Amino acid sequence: MTWREGTVVEPGRSWHGAAEWWVDCDGERMRALAYPDLVGNIAVGERVLLSSTAVDRGLGTGGYLFVVAPLDRLPPRAPARDTW
Repeated sequence: MTWREGTVVEPGRSWHGAAEWWVDCDGERMRALAYPDLVGNIAVGERVLLSSTAVDRGLGTGGYLFVVAPLDRLPPRAPARDTW
């Protein structure tokens, strides 16, 4: 796994269950994909941990980094499910 730290600079498109964000990674503007149900709502100015493995290896993610978590706060805890 490879990781990057980024700062959210601008929202992009969004669709059911996913949101695109533009992030600054060491001066490079890149696209990142967040799943709000997993990481919570992201805001401009937030620092985020990004998975960059697929982009770094050219694995065909459409050029998206993936938002793993906000760095300065924990995502909300998912509600418990009775699936056992």
